[in-house]
Amino acid sequence: MPYHINSIQPQRLLAFVMTLSLVACGGGGSTPTSAVSDALPALQASSREASTPSVSNTPIRYAYVPNYDTNDISVFRVNATTGALTWVSNTSTGTGPGAVVVDATGSHAYVPNFDSNDISVYAIDARNGALKQVGAPVSAGTWPAALRIAPSGRFAYVANFISNSISIFRVDAATGALSTIGTISTGINPRHLLIDPTGRFIYTANWGSKDVSIFAVDANTGSLTQVGLPLTVSSTPFNLTADQTGSHLYMTNFLSAAGANSVSVLHIDQATGTLTDVGANVAAGAHPIAMTMDSTGQFAYVANNLNGAGGNSVSAFAVDATSGIVTAIDCACGQSDYVAGTNPSALTVSPAGSHLYVSNVTSNDIVIYAIHPASGALTRVSSTTTAGTYPMGITFTPVLL
Repeated sequence: MPYHINSIQPQRLLAFVMTLSLVACGGGGSTPTSAVSDALPALQASSREASTPSVSNTPIRYAYVPNYDTNDISVFRVNATTGALTWVSNTSTGTGPGAVVVDATGSHAYVPNFDSNDISVYAIDARNGALKQVGAPVSAGTWPAALRIAPSGRFAYVANFISNSISIFRVDAATGALSTIGTISTGINPRHLLIDPTGRFIYTANWGSKDVSIFAVDANTGSLTQVGLPLTVSSTPFNLTADQTGSHLYMTNFLSAAGANSVSVLHIDQATGTLTDVGANVAAGAHPIAMTMDSTGQFAYVANNLNGAGGNSVSAFAVDATSGIVTAIDCACGQSDYVAGTNPSALTVSPAGSHLYVSNVTSNDIVIYAIHPASGALTRVSSTTTAGTYPMGITFTPVLL
């Protein structure tokens, strides 16, 4: 029988709600730390050379993994050909890091810390990808669940799950430091925040009120104005993704009998930002927690979080560029979806579009798949043990350093 929210210890409630790692009895609901502790010395030994500043002129890409339980960020070097990850170092954060967001220049990284209710800011060392903290963490609302940087790079927005609000910050172009502008109310329990590709609109998936709030962005001041009433949905929205043109928004439906375990397609009015349900829900696996699209916009992938039937998997879809409708890609693997680790929490396509990375909070690893460029089909190529516990995602430097 799955855990319920009321049965989770207070200090673990956020991680439960943020990743909804619903584990069947006997499925290992606690986070196994011993395996990571045992593996860390080997990771350090095999990667000792990688932890020193690079003296090569060859550009390198780095990846960052937030470890919720160990309050740190793991830094990895990325092999451009195989997609393999080589551990470089770990950096301390605030309490309960839930994500890492890297700005478009690859100069700074931002970490929302769920349990300390603040944002850590780091400068990225181009020599080795290491993180150096910029000032003291900046206060956000209660349980900052998602952070996004505006396409202009001038503003940052944070969805606060318990405060039912968005915190708005100005970004210092030179140092990356954040300064508070203000806040605006959302629906109940905003779990995810999305800025459309044009930077004109912001959307929040509101877990508690089962709706999506829409805001217009003032490009000069960064301030937000709510657009109409939130769009009511039938299920519990968890994750929002937009296509590259800003024409369609995709929403994963996590719970509730109506529409659960599916992806909804919403049309975006590019003049007003308002949403219209296309009425083309497509089935995903059990408890779809996160969704991402490849760099071409042709393919989409969903992490299915349940540790049980239909979960611990990745669903793959082809995307119709005109209608926005998604159709399942046959994995040709004897079941409906690709096998992931235990309780996948997030997934990311590499900037080059060649590999998909899935973080798994209970097996404490990153599973790596090669993406077939023509079909979008996945081939599992390797997995990497994270150098921390309860990995909540993986993020790449968008440019080579």
